[in-house]
Amino acid sequence: MTIDEALRPVEGSKPGSSPFPDMPTFQLDILSLPSSTQRRERMAAMLDGAGIENWRFFDAVPPEECLLPYDEAAAFKAYGSTLSRAEISCAASHIGIIERFVREGDADYLVVFEDDIVIDPTLNIAGYLQIMQLAGIEYMKMYARFFVPARFITSFNRFVLYRFLFPPLGTQAYILSRKGARAMLDGFVRHGSIDMPIDQLMDCHERAVLPIYTIYPFQVMELNVPTTIHDAANVESKEARNRMLMASGPSAPRRFELLEKFVRKYRNMRMERIDRQTRDAIKQMLTDLGSIRL
Repeated sequence: MTIDEALRPVEGSKPGSSPFPDMPTFQLDILSLPSSTQRRERMAAMLDGAGIENWRFFDAVPPEECLLPYDEAAAFKAYGSTLSRAEISCAASHIGIIERFVREGDADYLVVFEDDIVIDPTLNIAGYLQIMQLAGIEYMKMYARFFVPARFITSFNRFVLYRFLFPPLGTQAYILSRKGARAMLDGFVRHGSIDMPIDQLMDCHERAVLPIYTIYPFQVMELNVPTTIHDAANVESKEARNRMLMASGPSAPRRFELLEKFVRKYRNMRMERIDRQTRDAIKQMLTDLGSIRL
């Protein structure tokens, strides 16, 4: 099934009806290579120890099977570099996970983990979903690659909710609502091709439409283990191709950089009212419930 087919409205859906039931449900997909048996065994044991159910492995998608075409020329122009096969595969895999959730899933939220993470054994995913449901948050990072500027929204227990003001990047662990997954998939369709790493396409392109939130301290962290995306073979192949393209013409300009900054600043200004509403909603929930367990 194509992305366009996945985005068609579901028969019988009622416009304006709430997409979130009282008790939100989730599907957890773990992106992993089928050959990574040790990582899979470690993830399975860790999730079992944390009492997390309803998860499944999602086999990494080969570059040739990506639902969007890879555009090398556009990547060199927009991103300033070509992409390695591993980077294309990573993009294909995350797009594939989101597309399958939109097309087949009946859960309210999609949780995505990569297989090179460690989770807090006390992690309660339902707590994250409660906050997202109440505050209308569609995209939550459970871990961010970079420490970037963020706006304080509110605090509860020992945790703090932030909204990122700058792209945090990283796809190690995140949550999408069903509405957010459809919006992100639609953004991929409108963009039309893979011309930058998937975390940049999700977080910082001028067409990225979802505000990005996080809860800190992180209960998911990236392990310090070798990655296939940045191994020597992938890096050397990409750099060799970049040298060839550079030799054939002027160095690649960073396309859309000013536009991205303008759009980001404008959206952050418009989000101030929503930030206040989110803060008030969570404070009211804490008044009613007393606490939220994460």
